[in-house]
Amino acid sequence: MQSVKRLLRVLRAKQEPRVIHVQVFEDGFKATSDDGVTREIKWSEIERIYTYKVDCFGYDVIWLAFEVPEQDELHIPEDAKGFEILTAAMNESTPTINSEWYFEVMQPPFAENLTLLFERKGKA
Repeated sequence: MQSVKRLLRVLRAKQEPRVIHVQVFEDGFKATSDDGVTREIKWSEIERIYTYKVDCFGYDVIWLAFEVPEQDELHIPEDAKGFEILTAAMNESTPTINSEWYFEVMQPPFAENLTLLFERKGKA
């Protein structure tokens, strides 16, 4: 969770490469950033999934953060192409996630609302 908070500070301070496109497969997904870097993650590799909001001075952007052991976290904004397909596949592949998470992180406006959606059993 500390790394998510650290990223929030970085995002507010400067522009990092941002995921702009997501493709979903049966066993995971692929995310492509605006710098051309593509990363593939399998559902079975994910250790934790967080959601949070970033205040963009007049509107909010909801993000998902995926933690995979021995890799940098992958953060995906809701304005990435394929985000809705990703969230549907994520909810289906990890049924312990509250299906109302998106609506819950929306309120109240402009609040960070950092929320743990999923944690693989056996992790601290």
